[in-house]
Amino acid sequence: MTASPPIPRTAAAALFILLLGTFAYFHHPAPGWNVNSRLALTAALVERGTVRIDGYFDTPDFETGDVAAFGGHHYSDKAIGTSLLGVPAYAVLHGFRVLAGAETPVGVRRYIVTVFSVGLCAAAAGVVLARLAARLMRRAGAGDREAVRGGLAIAVLLATGTQMLFYSTLFMAYMPAVLFALLAFERFEARRDEGGPVPWLACGVLMGLAVLCEYLFGALAVLLALMLALSARGAGAGAVGRGLALYAVGALAGVAPFIGYTLAVFGTPAIPYQYHANEMFRDFMARGVMGATVPKAAVLWLITFHPYRGLFVHSPFLVAAVAGLFVMARRPGLRAAGWFGLLAAGFYLLFNAGYYMWWGGWSFGPRHLIPMLPFLGLGLVAAWRSSAARAAVLALAVPAVALHMVVVAVDPQFRDLNPMTPLRILLEPDLSHEYLWLFPRYIWPLFKAGDLGMNGGRLLGLQGPASLLPLAVWWLAGGACLWVLARRSTAPQTG
Repeated sequence: MTASPPIPRTAAAALFILLLGTFAYFHHPAPGWNVNSRLALTAALVERGTVRIDGYFDTPDFETGDVAAFGGHHYSDKAIGTSLLGVPAYAVLHGFRVLAGAETPVGVRRYIVTVFSVGLCAAAAGVVLARLAARLMRRAGAGDREAVRGGLAIAVLLATGTQMLFYSTLFMAYMPAVLFALLAFERFEARRDEGGPVPWLACGVLMGLAVLCEYLFGALAVLLALMLALSARGAGAGAVGRGLALYAVGALAGVAPFIGYTLAVFGTPAIPYQYHANEMFRDFMARGVMGATVPKAAVLWLITFHPYRGLFVHSPFLVAAVAGLFVMARRPGLRAAGWFGLLAAGFYLLFNAGYYMWWGGWSFGPRHLIPMLPFLGLGLVAAWRSSAARAAVLALAVPAVALHMVVVAVDPQFRDLNPMTPLRILLEPDLSHEYLWLFPRYIWPLFKAGDLGMNGGRLLGLQGPASLLPLAVWWLAGGACLWVLARRSTAPQTG
């Protein structure tokens, strides 16, 4: 018998619309190299039918140093999944430009493409997170109504109180990859409730698509393969071996467009970083595993509990999620999610601590930790059923949401090199150096002075912090709607 959906469709739709409207509210006029590299490939595919970004990367609208040079031509050095996701929206805009004979500013094109690719994926990822959290809460003994409310709340906290908010508004790879990884993990978890065969092939394809968007998700793909193998070990070694082969076939299918891309461009399967046009980047990326060597204790502190890039300083409620994962790892029904979250967190923390550009370039938080965030966040399930723990999580989440909203309203991509942070102390991390937190010294003063990026409120004529008032109204109305739908759709049936 098929289990009932963990989140009713009406509530899931309301959450999707609420999150998409939030992400679409913001537009960042200065996109940065990472965004421009991906968008240049999208533009080249649509406008010229080529993967070469010659004539794009060195123009003001698409200026980027994130390029690979080979055979006298230039290419994006990024995984191509996000660029491909941007093609449909960009093609519609390009068709309109051709038919109407009117030029659309690149900033407008970038905004629309971002909303209808990354924004859609990020909102969908929020829904999948809510479903996963609700499913796990049911297994922990929660009633339907409690599970739905908890799942929705956890999804909202992670979507707005962590750096996932930033990358839901930028044409970058993290949130599309997060969506595919969450879908794969959801298929793994759903089998426990719904029965049926181990979803080897489907999970492989979805994880392959995650890697197609962002290289770093390869570690999650390996980890999920391990989880699938452990869940099927009772079927015998032969069955597990065949299953892993199916998983590998699916993963290769998902990442096949990138393999074809590198074969066509470089003549061999490759990571474009090895052809990077910048010699320093090329040399650093050749060290260890994609630029990561021995983890450094100083960096581990700087990306966790130091204000400069500290995940648990910016999102303190995630401390409860870590504790929750340890609890879940000991409970039947929650054990797989607990261990998956713990192993994912352990890997990405160590990888980031050993990565040469550990600070994440133009970023406010430790963006290389994003692949682990949704799975770390599922640890909140263990805390949610305790009223005291839930109150503590919500109290810690308030400043986290406020901080991330302020940063995304001003600019989530702050320059990594500035008078307060020279390159020397980044390439040679040492806690004897002073790593200054930019929020009180730079971001908050800009916010108070009204120096915000473009947003929906500014389009209505509002300026400064007041331009966020329509977003507050959106959340009051949308949150109330979500609360009512969650109550009604889980009310006991009578008659």
